[in-house]
Amino acid sequence: MLAWAFAINYPEMTERLIVMNAPHPASMMRELRTPKQLCKSWYIFAFQIPWLPEYILGRNHANEIGRILRGAAVQKSVFQGEVTAKYQQAMSKPGAIKASLSYYRQLFRRLPLLLLTYRSDKAHISVPTLLIWGEQDIALGIELTTGLERWVDDIEIKRIPDSGHWVQQEKPEMVNQYILDFLQRQ
Repeated sequence: MLAWAFAINYPEMTERLIVMNAPHPASMMRELRTPKQLCKSWYIFAFQIPWLPEYILGRNHANEIGRILRGAAVQKSVFQGEVTAKYQQAMSKPGAIKASLSYYRQLFRRLPLLLLTYRSDKAHISVPTLLIWGEQDIALGIELTTGLERWVDDIEIKRIPDSGHWVQQEKPEMVNQYILDFLQRQ
């Protein structure tokens, strides 16, 4: 999401854009009006509750973080215990979970500004853009990848059927090849 926001707000500093399983903000605003995406985005609303998400995610050395990573993956083998332990260790540091949740919490606090900023005439990107998307993402519907030409002049979308939200971990060779091919084009 930060990459989209940077390209929208600083077009003069953006030569190319590569995004993985994160929707264009205007596309997300569009799809949040649908029951399907609202249901998939339940966690955004749950994260608005004070202290409870921090407690649930942080207990047992952030064990829930590992469960979430594995649960959202199609290729579950990439999130073995030794891998998720590193994420859990990072999220167990003081303030880490609260900082992560603050991203979602600020969305509601800044909603009027976001709606104004990402309305269709303000959310335009003119640089070549590559969007890599795991088709089996449990949090973000594939519909978020459609109609992006309205906001992005030059977009290439690579959908990966046997991947979930974590495409860079689940299909690293494929993702890296897509990135290399994209960057090598004139």
